[in-house]
Amino acid sequence: MRKSFVMAAALAAAALASGPVHAADLLTGLNSQRLSAMLLTAGATEVKTEKPQEGVEIITFNDGNGGVNLVLLDCQAGSCPTLQMSVAFEKDAKYTLNALNSYNSTYLIAQAAVLPNGNVLLARLYTTLGGVTEDNLKANLQLFLQAPNIFETHINSQVTAAVDTKGAPAPVAATTDVRSLLKLGFEQQAKSKFDLAKWLSETKTTRKAK
Repeated sequence: MRKSFVMAAALAAAALASGPVHAADLLTGLNSQRLSAMLLTAGATEVKTEKPQEGVEIITFNDGNGGVNLVLLDCQAGSCPTLQMSVAFEKDAKYTLNALNSYNSTYLIAQAAVLPNGNVLLARLYTTLGGVTEDNLKANLQLFLQAPNIFETHINSQVTAAVDTKGAPAPVAATTDVRSLLKLGFEQQAKSKFDLAKWLSETKTTRKAK
């Protein structure tokens, strides 16, 4: 938690230190090289990049608490307008659908969903459409890095979720579908042929439940 907080604070401080914004300073797209440099400056470790297919760039790094995934989509000529930030947690009995639904109805900082392999995904989408400042990007990254701890704290407070008489979780309504969460209304992301849900299910950056 401490290292993650330090990294988030570094991103926040960098954003606050910037001067006036001009139209020429607005970002209309991102790329893995620029994001990787920003993360390293903020104190991230184990920063790795890959380009699994045309139009997709992926960065994975450790924020001090575990793995984080940044997936850039719809990339053209080194400029990507869609960024999906995510952290995956290994499946655990405490991640009941009731608990996930409770978190999703309480917090907007990032949404939780169940991946096809049973792991739990915490994700936030970001777009540069229309132009954004680097400060805004840093602020959103900083907010997301706080989300895993908020998520775990909330889930741990839900340990009294409904249980049947045999001690097995009682049936509940399904939480957000992961594929809907990953698209979240962004038409340009829906057009991508990259199976993000499959990649996230196979990622090696998954965290253990706390």
